[in-house]
Amino acid sequence: MAAQVDHPVACADRRRPRVVEAHELLPARDRDDRTGQAERVRRSAVALVDDALGAVEALPHGHEVLEHLGDLRRDVADRPVRPARKLDRDRLAVGHHRRTVRSAGRGFAPAARVAQLPAGYRPRVPRLGDNARRGLRRPSRVAVDAAGYGLAAALAALAAARGGKAVHPHGVAYRARLTVDGACSAPAASQLFATPAEHQAVMRFSRSVGVPRPIPDLLGVSLRVLDAYGAGRHQDFLLVSSIDLPVLHHIFVPATDVQQRPYSSSLPYRAGEQTFIVGVVPDPGSPRPAGEDELDRLDHAAATGRLRFALAVASLGGRFRSVGTLSVQERLSPAVDALRFNPFNCGGGMEPVSVLNRLRDYAYPLSQRTWARRGDGARAQLEADAAVARLRDEPGAPAAGAAPR
Repeated sequence: MAAQVDHPVACADRRRPRVVEAHELLPARDRDDRTGQAERVRRSAVALVDDALGAVEALPHGHEVLEHLGDLRRDVADRPVRPARKLDRDRLAVGHHRRTVRSAGRGFAPAARVAQLPAGYRPRVPRLGDNARRGLRRPSRVAVDAAGYGLAAALAALAAARGGKAVHPHGVAYRARLTVDGACSAPAASQLFATPAEHQAVMRFSRSVGVPRPIPDLLGVSLRVLDAYGAGRHQDFLLVSSIDLPVLHHIFVPATDVQQRPYSSSLPYRAGEQTFIVGVVPDPGSPRPAGEDELDRLDHAAATGRLRFALAVASLGGRFRSVGTLSVQERLSPAVDALRFNPFNCGGGMEPVSVLNRLRDYAYPLSQRTWARRGDGARAQLEADAAVARLRDEPGAPAAGAAPR
């Protein structure tokens, strides 16, 4: 919406209005103060990046991680500090004795799609940090860049040392069927949760730290809802064992069995005006056979065909409420264990929010790229993508978003 401001100054050439930056209307002292503040933030970011890179260089395989970071420090150090602006992205067009203020809006260009690989589907991946920087002003973007690359470097070093995933390195994957019933408790602005439908899914169960058994470990469930928003547009959730209690579902709690505790995203999602936690809750009626360890018991329970989990949501101060049912089916080939999950594989009006979620937009892609450079990592990742693509094409597989039976 344009705001009209009368002004007595006319352009020399009335036929071509002169474009004036908004910061030109600020008093000189205010512009200098804001520019100095931006310069201080930039210097702090450079110092943070230097500290992070120095710490990574001292780690095993640190030099390999530094190759991925490229010219981060030079990019931050050489980035010019623009004069402060009173109106972000606004321009003032002056002509015919008036100025017209046009707000540019706060939208963002969608991330470019990544071409399909010949071996199978590969999720579209935006540029590193694009989701994290979305909606932030320049000083905040620089600070988030510094923190995000620092966290990403630490996880990338761990992935290089392990030669695989930085956390939850070993697990097992199962085919699953998600039935969404359109419960009234579901966030109305989320297409996935609010629309009754059936979806194919992949569930990966894993141990996080990898401490020796029988010591309890943080258990994880990585869930991919295939074609949740159309062909090739998946929804990923990354969940860790937790507690179904208000506020406490934000923390991680170790477990000794995959059906012992609920799993929580811990960090929030937003759909429309609602902010919530996503969870996977074991069904009390599911079988619980004996076995040597938690993954062996999981395999026996899945073989019965009666293993169920509830897909649930909870307000930040509430408890989980079911919005769908996950029926665990057959175990998938070991190749699927290398599938790359990312919380920013999302859509349908739902997206992860909070500062910590922004930092994950650096950590996951960079650690996965480092893993790909170790041994057969790249081949394993492509084989996992191809295996999941074949699941979608198998005869009898439900169509994306099919009506529940």
